[in-house]
Amino acid sequence: MKRIVSLTILLVVSTLVFAAPALSQDGPPAWAYPVNSPDFKPSPDDGTLRRVPDSDLALTLTQVRDFFYAADWHPADHPSDAEGRGSR
Repeated sequence: MKRIVSLTILLVVSTLVFAAPALSQDGPPAWAYPVNSPDFKPSPDDGTLRRVPDSDLALTLTQVRDFFYAADWHPADHPSDAEGRGSR
């Protein structure tokens, strides 16, 4: 019984010692989640076509930044959806 009480006290004390620094922070560490400054403005698109090495695809900066379009820079490196997933 004495051993269980001692282990319980040790567990509670060690939890408080190691959890206190984590609980005292105002938020996540800045190095882990970089945030743009409030006055950040992305560079405007000048219409120049951007390319990556060994790809025939060329996109403007606006197309690259489009979250609803995933550019497939190297389509020959993998099967297409129709070939890879089978018929549905």
